[in-house]
Amino acid sequence: MQRGTIRRWSPTFFTGCIVLILHGLPGGELHAVPWWAQIRLDALLHMVMFALLSGVLLTALTKGQSRSGASSGKLFSRNVLAVLLASLVYGAGLEWAQCLVFSDRGADLTDLLSDVLGAGFGALGFWALYLRCSRRNKARNN
Repeated sequence: MQRGTIRRWSPTFFTGCIVLILHGLPGGELHAVPWWAQIRLDALLHMVMFALLSGVLLTALTKGQSRSGASSGKLFSRNVLAVLLASLVYGAGLEWAQCLVFSDRGADLTDLLSDVLGAGFGALGFWALYLRCSRRNKARNN
């Protein structure tokens, strides 16, 4: 494996590990918080984790494909669909693990929906920061 490939994918790997660890933390102390506040905080945390994960994943995918001949719009659309699907699969796997493996945790459909929604927000943030800035830099250089 080339050094550039490892450098490109290591932030995604480490962010994915952090998301896994945070999903595995015991949740017993959350029962002291009212249920309505717990649901909002939990959904927000899931969205933030998956927004960060999708942002670093899209960065790794885009940097790996930046030299190919496909248009940036097609690449971005394809990458976003891949990231949303990967977020759905990873989120479902984490919810399954919370139900069967991690102590004092349970699976929740709201968490899975928050994961995918967060991945969508991460894709929007990636588009706003990375793609628009790269277009602006190309315009300045021409």
